[in-house]
Amino acid sequence: MMIFELLPNEIVLECFIYLNAPDLFYAFDNLNNRFQQLIENIPLSVYCQDVRKRIFDQFCSQLHIKLQIKRNIYSLQLSNKNETCGQIGCFFSQFSLDEFDHLRSLILINVKPDEIQTLEYALLSLSNLSYFAYNLKSNSILNSFTLSLPNLRRLVLENFYEWPFLTRQMTLNTLTHVTITNCNDDEYYEVIQNTSMLKYLEITNLSLMSKKLPNLKILTLSVASGDEDLLDALSWQNLISSSLSHLRIFKFYFSITLYDENINDWLNTIGFNMIKNFENDFWTKQHHWNIAYQLEIDHIIVFTLPCMKYDCKITSHTKFSQNYLSMDHIMYLTLGSSVILNHLNTFFSNLHSLTFDRQLFISLEFDYDSFVLNLMEWIKKFINLSSIQRLNIENTSGKDLSSILIEIFETASHLSAISVYSTDLLILLKDDQLCQYFDKRITELTIREDLFYGQSFNLLKPIWEKFSNLKRLKCEIRTHDDLLTLLKQLPKLTNLSVFKITTFREDVKGWIEENIPE
Repeated sequence: MMIFELLPNEIVLECFIYLNAPDLFYAFDNLNNRFQQLIENIPLSVYCQDVRKRIFDQFCSQLHIKLQIKRNIYSLQLSNKNETCGQIGCFFSQFSLDEFDHLRSLILINVKPDEIQTLEYALLSLSNLSYFAYNLKSNSILNSFTLSLPNLRRLVLENFYEWPFLTRQMTLNTLTHVTITNCNDDEYYEVIQNTSMLKYLEITNLSLMSKKLPNLKILTLSVASGDEDLLDALSWQNLISSSLSHLRIFKFYFSITLYDENINDWLNTIGFNMIKNFENDFWTKQHHWNIAYQLEIDHIIVFTLPCMKYDCKITSHTKFSQNYLSMDHIMYLTLGSSVILNHLNTFFSNLHSLTFDRQLFISLEFDYDSFVLNLMEWIKKFINLSSIQRLNIENTSGKDLSSILIEIFETASHLSAISVYSTDLLILLKDDQLCQYFDKRITELTIREDLFYGQSFNLLKPIWEKFSNLKRLKCEIRTHDDLLTLLKQLPKLTNLSVFKITTFREDVKGWIEENIPE
């Protein structure tokens, strides 16, 4: 057996590079002099979004005590998402970013409105920053936010309203990579007018391409629209040939809704020829860009291969092009209709999550027992259950899925998370064999709808007894007393998301501080 401490420094340092700095210091700080010297003198990346508050606070304390650590940080991520306890404000209240003179990458998630001015002042000291990603909480508008980062090369935004306010004296001509999740045509023009050096652009919800990006090498587009012209392969070919001569990588995912036309009529008239042009030599031989499509009842999805999306919903109307038979990239699958069992024969080898949509259980045209047998037969034949980690069950209208879940558990050895409606959960808990799987395997549970409203919380105690290994729980409750009872009954919980607590008394707050200080 190899002992980690016997490894030479070169290998230990190689291992440390892959560790998040707060976790690295939590595990190795003050362990011994050798490791102490190593962790205090290596480049550090700090990603705090999934870090517990106690570990985050301990790491901040280390930054106060050992100033050298600040100089070693080259990448920093802070988050204000629900479970991270306001990291951005907490961090900025303790440190000035000019103390981190080797910082090259900064990621801020859910910036609050009252933190914007502090952020603007903080950025003034980051002249060496080359990567900046941020998004705002609650659609805040940056009316006066200016960005002056002379070495900035990459900028990642969620919405255009987060695009820095540009004065006449300042542009963003240093940028070579820009990602904006939501952007319309006019906003898109404003982006490219101020980014003359742009080589990589990723934008979703964009309906128009421009001819003002001569240096562009990589283009990624994800568009949901009613504009059929986006599927005109010859127009794209002319645009690329005339104005995007340096383009080497082109990925797109176009979901086009046909509001006034039947999908089959459109295909038989102009649609098929439009899509067929994506198969000519320009696409397949000159650039090696291969295109596939998916047909639904009212829309068509055309995309480059491999598909840039990792999720897929299949219904009774779903049809795939013949060159789209490999589903190895699909990680999240939703079964949306029982009729899929009769016509879809595609194997999903790498699924992490499987969802039973409510439409799967509506308007069944045959005996329910037969449906269960057919569904399970299809799942075993076309889904690699050994890769499944999460199961999502939409409202089943009172149908009992116990037998299906038991068979899935028997094969899906990595299944540890379930999302289920409260009414369905109460039905499933009547099956003793299934409860054994819940108790042994499930560590993450999401209960949808209001499980406790109108019911005595004490009557629901057996539910928690069926999930004794639960570590992550998301549910709705109404009172602070029920929250206190819940925490006491599930001692292994490490993550709890609760909604609709109408009051929050001091005794609950004190109990949490006393029993779960992390």
